[in-house]
Amino acid sequence: MTPARSRSTAVVIPVKGENPKSRLASMLTPPQRRQLQIAMLEDTLQTLIKAKMIRHTFVVSSDARILEFVKRFGAVAVPEPGDAGVNSAVERGLSATLEHESRMVLPADLPLLAAEDLRAPPMLRREGAQVVISPSEAFDGTNMLLVSRGVDLALHYDDDSFRRHFEEATSRGLRAAVYYSRGVAFDIDSPADVHRFFRHAKRGSTLTLLARTLRRPRREPARR
Repeated sequence: MTPARSRSTAVVIPVKGENPKSRLASMLTPPQRRQLQIAMLEDTLQTLIKAKMIRHTFVVSSDARILEFVKRFGAVAVPEPGDAGVNSAVERGLSATLEHESRMVLPADLPLLAAEDLRAPPMLRREGAQVVISPSEAFDGTNMLLVSRGVDLALHYDDDSFRRHFEEATSRGLRAAVYYSRGVAFDIDSPADVHRFFRHAKRGSTLTLLARTLRRPRREPARR
């Protein structure tokens, strides 16, 4: 175990390899949804650079292009053989980061994420929390999850995960903290989220991509 890893927080980012952002199909074509996925990932990596956490960031994906892309920013690429769901990807990332003092799981679709949001969970851990959980806006998903070294928490992504992760931690007697901020809670999953994102107007690759794409009329496949 290297001293740098033993004192650091690793960041695990699962990135879907196939058919990303399918709930935006009424608004964006498949290539446009892929571009949006990459734009949001780039914004997340830039925020990690600002927070000085990029060297301990591990991106898990079955898409070789995604893995090559994240290496340009200094992140570690963790390949998986195929899309087997969020829980499987997160497990793979956690297994690759066992030496770190804590591991923080983060999705790549949080375009309002700030460096302060990334620093808050490790601070709560230093104050005694073994698990830090950040909910989605509807409090039905987990948009950030930090676990201390030695804590083995069952994963419940895509299954009312905020409530289930919190109940899992407290039922096992773990010291759990909840961190909430708009930057972590807001994600882009639906057309309504896209429209709300424009109201925030946070500069970055996501805003640039959506503004450029949605100014153009969507091209429908030619009828035969």
